[in-house]
Amino acid sequence: MAQPETIGYRAGQVIVKGQSRALACTLQNLSSGGALLAFAIAVDLPPEFELEAPSLSLRLGARVTWNRAELHGVEFIWPQHERLGKPR
Repeated sequence: MAQPETIGYRAGQVIVKGQSRALACTLQNLSSGGALLAFAIAVDLPPEFELEAPSLSLRLGARVTWNRAELHGVEFIWPQHERLGKPR
């Protein structure tokens, strides 16, 4: 079975509703389904937020699937999945 293509490290930002500042992060192991986010320090993220990767012209919803100090695994919330009622 073919493995999904992944993209190397990219600069990213976490955008949380109600907060004026974005949190800078590094996107690692980026694929169509999600990514590993690495922060300079340990951070607490809300369960869902917007993730932006300017170099990829990408901004979409993300959901935390696991976290460990400065590392967070996220899955992407694609608009078409929400419309189709994809299970969470």
